Amino acid sequence: MVGGSRNTQQPSMGATPAVTFTGIVRGFDSKLLNIEGPETNTLVFHCSKKTKYFDGDKEIKKDAIKSDVHVSVDAKRAGDGSMDALNVRLEHPKSEDATPVER
Repeated sequence: MVGGSRNTQQPSMGATPAVTFTGIVRGFDSKLLNIEGPETNTLVFHCSKKTKYFDGDKEIKKDAIKSDVHVSVDAKRAGDGSMDALNVRLEHPKSEDATPVER
């Protein structure tokens, strides 16, 4: 699901639901994560001490997130309209070689 989004949490009273975005990392520093989403739209997420980073189920350091890797970002809208990253996950391409081919 490149560039798509999905609701990952049920809304509660007064809370903004988290949404997941996917794309390619185009820039990342200690506070901002830029990903290229659908149709080359750039999405910007604010990262904080509360943001967690994962490779599969394993929590990793944010330094493992590099430019040009595919990620999914669970985020929610902040009061000022910006997007706060909750979780950033490395997404690995599915290997097409794993499926045996019948001849």
